[in-house]
Amino acid sequence: MIAGKQPLFVSQQKCDCAVEETMFSLEMAGYTVVRSFDLHSAIPAQSSCACQLVVLLVYGQNGPPMTLIFDSQESGTSVYLAHDPGQPDQSSSTAQLIELLK
Repeated sequence: MIAGKQPLFVSQQKCDCAVEETMFSLEMAGYTVVRSFDLHSAIPAQSSCACQLVVLLVYGQNGPPMTLIFDSQESGTSVYLAHDPGQPDQSSSTAQLIELLK
């Protein structure tokens, strides 16, 4: 879990399903989505790690991408929106994204 952060939402689905469903929804809404990191792709296949971490970059029509982090454990998948204080204010884009994902 990402310490000190509240998830946007928690899904009871496995991480891969939650990621695919979210990517589909975002792409249908006109966003461009890039999977920038996948923990299972970064560790050896024989690893016994039950956790999963996926990072998606979500591009709107303008501005920098928003970053969604999927953190999965046995109990489900928590989805976080990363905020970079160095980036310009994206509150309206963030609000639209959150509404879409509800």
